[in-house]
Amino acid sequence: MNLGKWEKDLRKFIHCPGYYESVFKNKVTPDYAAYISQIAKDNKGNYAVNGGLLITWEELGGRLIEWENFINKYSESPLIKKAKDNYHNYLLDYLLGMDSDRIYDSEEGKIYDDKREAYNALIKKYPNSNTAKKTKELIAAFDAHIPVDQIGEKINLRR
Repeated sequence: MNLGKWEKDLRKFIHCPGYYESVFKNKVTPDYAAYISQIAKDNKGNYAVNGGLLITWEELGGRLIEWENFINKYSESPLIKKAKDNYHNYLLDYLLGMDSDRIYDSEEGKIYDDKREAYNALIKKYPNSNTAKKTKELIAAFDAHIPVDQIGEKINLRR
């Protein structure tokens, strides 16, 4: 299967969640099936518009864990780069926020309480995940009063 053509075709059907699942169910390797399934879940509705999330912070954390699990399970898959790109893009938004959905109060230099609660819930539920590790690093950086413009570099995360 030509991955480039497949990805191009997938974008055509982004507004038809489940299309590829119905066409390729039981006809592709397990990694492709898992990838198609996750893309279908991710594309059931808009994720973000105009720099603001349209899903909850908890749902975003869930997407991160799903992609992290894919990466761990199918590390030799030809789809691994795409999966890592999806994971990284979600991680950036989760940890650094978006233009219209900030994670911190710029005047106080602290993480908003609702975001911290979501972060702590993810850490508690998935303590051994890479996502939890990065989230702990973010919280520690804010708690140490590292300047906001240096936090991305401090936790090795850049847009």
